[in-house]
Parts: sequence; structure tokens; C-alpha cells
Amino acid sequence: MILGPDARRLGIYFLYDADGVVDDATWHMLAAMHAHCHELIAVVNGALDDASRARLESLPRTTVLQRPNVGFDVWAYRTGLRAKGWDEIARFDEVVLFNFTILGPVHPLDEMFARMDATDVDFWGLTTHNGASFDPFSAQSALGYLPVHLQSHFIAVRRTVATSPEFRDYWERMGAIRSYGDAVSKHEVIFTKRFAELGFRWTAYVDTAQTIGKQYYPLFNDPVRLLTEARSPVFKRKSLFAGPAAYVDETAHDVARNLYDHLRDEADYDHGMLLRHLLRTCDVADLHATLALHEIVAPLERPVERSLRAYVACDGVQSPDAVRSARAAGVDDVVVLCDGGSACLEACGDATRVMTHGGDPLRTALRDVDEHPVDAVCMVLGPADGVAFPFSAAEATARQAVHDVLASPGHVAGVLALLDADDTGAVVAAPPLHATWFGALGDGWRGSHDRIRDALVAAGRAVPTNEQRDPVSLAAGALWLLPAAVAGLRDLGVDADDARTALPSIVASNGLLTRHATTPQQASIAHVTALDYLRRLGAQVGSGGEERFSALLHRVGQMASAGQPGHHARTIVAFSIVWDIDGVRVEDEHLAFVTDGEGTARVTLVPPPGAVSVHLDPVVGARVLCAAPRIRGGAGLELRIDGAIDRGDDLLLDEDASLRVVGDLVAGDSFTLELDRLRLVEEGPSIVDALVDQGTATGSA
Repeated sequence: MILGPDARRLGIYFLYDADGVVDDATWHMLAAMHAHCHELIAVVNGALDDASRARLESLPRTTVLQRPNVGFDVWAYRTGLRAKGWDEIARFDEVVLFNFTILGPVHPLDEMFARMDATDVDFWGLTTHNGASFDPFSAQSALGYLPVHLQSHFIAVRRTVATSPEFRDYWERMGAIRSYGDAVSKHEVIFTKRFAELGFRWTAYVDTAQTIGKQYYPLFNDPVRLLTEARSPVFKRKSLFAGPAAYVDETAHDVARNLYDHLRDEADYDHGMLLRHLLRTCDVADLHATLALHEIVAPLERPVERSLRAYVACDGVQSPDAVRSARAAGVDDVVVLCDGGSACLEACGDATRVMTHGGDPLRTALRDVDEHPVDAVCMVLGPADGVAFPFSAAEATARQAVHDVLASPGHVAGVLALLDADDTGAVVAAPPLHATWFGALGDGWRGSHDRIRDALVAAGRAVPTNEQRDPVSLAAGALWLLPAAVAGLRDLGVDADDARTALPSIVASNGLLTRHATTPQQASIAHVTALDYLRRLGAQVGSGGEERFSALLHRVGQMASAGQPGHHARTIVAFSIVWDIDGVRVEDEHLAFVTDGEGTARVTLVPPPGAVSVHLDPVVGARVLCAAPRIRGGAGLELRIDGAIDRGDDLLLDEDASLRVVGDLVAGDSFTLELDRLRLVEEGPSIVDALVDQGTATGSA
């Protein structure tokens, strides 16, 4: 079927945003698509604020439907189709199902629609997944392999398909979609195969046929080539925050950074709009790791003069060397932040000024910058954990940190060039890997996450944070920053140590990134150190041959679960989540905690519209113990325990029991459940069904 110039197109758009916001990046893609649709239905799962609803409704010929955040894109598409009605759908020549997981357009959509309108097919998509000989969703799918298929972020069906009884039956018989795995296995991977076998012709706009047998997922693993050579108008938003683990099993970890740099420096796309979207919706640490914001600074000649100042905390290790390094690097104004002791006389004697910092050198320096403004500020605060035994380890950290920020005038010029870019507000010395600082990897928050998160929320600067991801480390205690990038840090309600940890989140709240920086020599040393660590780890656990890191990690996890010597015994505790929405039970994603029976497990829930209660049930057959279950946030809520109490404070959930939250549930108003000492005492037979890797919300005790 070829479409003529008067063809009518219906767009059904699925949106989910944790904050209920339609921001500029989302709007840019949606508005571009709207220009090619005679009618548009926007289906919003979960929250939607008033301004965003008004923005969507400002589009002519647009209907906005809001529903609970269940069923992923599959049920959202079905909701849109049903809302329009099958008889009405027959009036359109083409129906496009597309969603928020793609952003753009980087190239005009006119090109795509002009070419595809002239293509004689029954359905088409933007991009294909090349399939695989194995099935990662075997728990849901009976195929045993992944066929080549159009990806569900954009599929267009013409009247020949949309009016067929098979298409209507496909959607009306669509089963429950409880997880990401369900969404993929019950819709995305089978749609193309099913309708092709019915005799309908299909194709993709972005031609990746030559990559079959070479790549699984071209749009994710090779996006720049698809943008530049195949004229893909879109990119996948998760490409920029999915994390190194999403790449390194199939390709090198340069894909996301290459995409980000291409969009910033070469593409006809508003990079500022994209950066605002990423900083609002993504954890800073995820962006930092995915985009590899760890810069090896090439020395430059300083292009222009600017006012610089360095602050050196004299209670930090090697403060006299830091003062001398600052002057040698061309920073004439050096302020020593003194703790009032006598060990800092040498550093104080070489300083331009000396100030008493009162236990908080970071915010003392920021206060001074407010009173005596400069263009850029260097701070050498000393390692976060102070001087630890052996002294040489702390001394090495301080020495490396000073070198990372003040190696030479050319190095400082290179750092300032990073700050001159429109996306960077702070450049931090690379984190140490040696001695006890290695042990901090994976525990960068050191118990401070909730305090800092609460302070950010109270200050109106609640950028996303994740306790399971290390914050961008200031462990080495040296950095360069733009004063405007840390606006709000001085007044943040946290202590001196937490202020250091919170700094990258404050920078993100001001619309900028934090990058690590080091010298070529330091980068070489760190690279060799990391490789040596991995070699010794691999030798200890038996890695070898063609094993990927993910496989090694899985084996280490199995050893940990088995409680082998040298490992912490950890288990998985899984719950199902069921909302009562106006008397109808609606299942949400399953929830899994990895726990060793200590600490506090937390889950944050966001009530959908119409919710009157929510149940958390252990998976069938499981018996779970925890202590002191409680609610944080959400005024007027009551936690009810449908189970037995054991020994006064331990909660024993029998097979039919649950935790139930009732009361004044407000759509979009999140609350958190906390469970102390969560542990599994009897595993249920359905636990595997509850744990689909990419579709399970996970927590940690």
C-alpha cells in the first residue's frame, strides 16, 4: 500500500515521566511528529503535572489520556487504539505507535515520511533489532530465539493491517504486561513475525541489513553511524545513561560518549535542551559513567586572561606543595583555609591570604568567593577520609589530586577549556584506586544518601540520585569549579562532609555536569592499576578464555549467595505490588531486594490516579522476616500488616499475608516503605518468574 499526498495519519504516543513533566526535549520530538499526524492521542502512564497537560492539550487535534503506570508501552498503545475505536481507526490510512524512549529529530521527519509514503508496504518501523539465536526472555517467550523485528518505539501500520481482524484480535487478546520482559516478549519481538507470517509486507526506514550477524541492536550500539550514514532521525535516550554494563559485553564503552559529543558538536540538534532533559531525569552518576566523563587533559596555551583563585585547606596533606603548585600553574591568588593549628605555618606563609575555616573549608571558600568574585576557583581540600595509616597512602592521594588540578599552566588551561564548554560546571580530581580507597568503590555514599537526598528536596534541588550508584567522587578533595555552578550549596542543610558528596548534585541542579580530570601520566598509572586489579580478581575466581565480565560477575554473585568463604551471604527477597484502583486490582512491576539480612531496605512508590490502597505480597510460597516496617512521606497514610507478629518486632509474612498501605493516597505523591533487617526464610517457587533482569525494580538493604 502506497500513501498519497492526502493520506490521513493517526499518531498514538506513549509517555512516561517520573516527574509528570513534558520538557523541551520530549516536546521537540512530539511536536515534530504531530506535524505529520492528522490526529494525535497522547497516552500518559502515571503522573502528569498541570503545565505539561496544558502543553499537550495545546496541540491541535490532540487527545490526552492519563492512566495508571501499568502495562508499559503495550497497554498504553492498546488504550489509545480502544479509545479511538476500531471503526474510527478504519478512517485512517496509517496508524503510528511511537513513544518517549526515542528523541530527536536530528534530521527532518519530512525525509522519512516522504520516502516511506512512497514505499509499498503494509507496516514499517524506524529501526530493527537484528535478533539472536538465543532467547533472553525465555521465562516469557516460547520461541527459543529472537527473530529480526521492528522495534516498538516506532511502528506504523497501514489500513491493510489496521482494519484486519488479526490486528484487532492481537490487541484485544493482549495479556497482562507486568514487566519489561513481558513487554518485549509478548509484543515487541513477536509483532513483526506474526504479521509477516500472515502475509503482510514490512520494512524499516533505517537500513541495517548489513549488520545482521554482526550486531544485535544497531540503534543502541552504533548510533552515530546510523545518524550520519543512514540518516536516522532519532536516537535512543537510554543510550546516554544506561551505564557501561549495557555496552561492554557487545562493544567498547565509547558508544555513548561518541553519541553525546556528536549531538553536542556536529548534529543539528539543540544540545542545551538535551542536557536539561538528562540532568532532570537521570542520576548524575549514571550520566557520568555512561558518558565516560573522565577527562585526560591535554595541556593548552591559555587563550585569554581570566581571574583565578585557589583555596588550599592547610589541614589537608601536602598543603605547602599545593600552594606552590598553584603559583607555578599561574594562579597568583592563593588563599589558605586554616584550622587554627600550628602545622600549617609553611603553607600560610606563602599564601595571599589566610582564613579560618571553622571545620568546613568548602563552604568557607564559597562564602569568600561570593564576597570576592572570580571567574574560576580551584580548591584543594585534602582526601575525604583525612590522613589514614599508612601515611604514605594518604600522601599519595593528595599528591595525585594536586597534580590532577594544578600540574602546570598548560594543564590548568586545559581544565579551564572544559569549564568554558556549555555543559560543565565542575572538574574534579580523579578518585584514588590504591590502599583503602579501593574499598570505597561501590559504597561511595557511606550512608549519607538519604540525608543528602532529603536536603536536596528541601532546597528545591531534587535531581535524581540512586543509593545503588556511587556519587561522582570528590574523594581526592581537589577540583576546579565555576562559582555559578555551585549556587545553593552554601545553604544546603548538610554537614561539611555531606556537602562535598552533594556538590555534583548541586552542579546538576544548576544545569551542568561534573567531570573527572587527570593528566596523561596519571591516567596511564590508573589504567595499569585497574587492569592489575582485574587480572588478580579473575585469577582468584577462575576467570579465563572468552568469558565476559558479566559472566564473571554472575559467578561471584553465586558464590556470595552460597556464603562461600570471603563472600557475604546474600539472598533475594521478591514482592509483587498490587494497586487497588477504584475497586479494581491492578498489578505493577515486581520488586526484588538483594539483602544479607542487615541494614534497611527501601522502596519508593508513586500512587497512580484513583488508587485507594497498595499491597506488597511476597512471591507465592515465600516467607519473609523484617523489623519495624514503616512509611516515610505521604501524610495521612497507614501501614497495615496482614500477617503474624513474631517476637514482638519481627514481621512474619505467611503465604497469604502482605503489607498494605491505605489512606489518603494522592496520585503522583510518592512515599517510601522502609523494612529493617529484611531476610528470606523460605523461598517461594515463583521467585524466578518475578525477576526479569531488565524489568525488575531492585533495591538493596
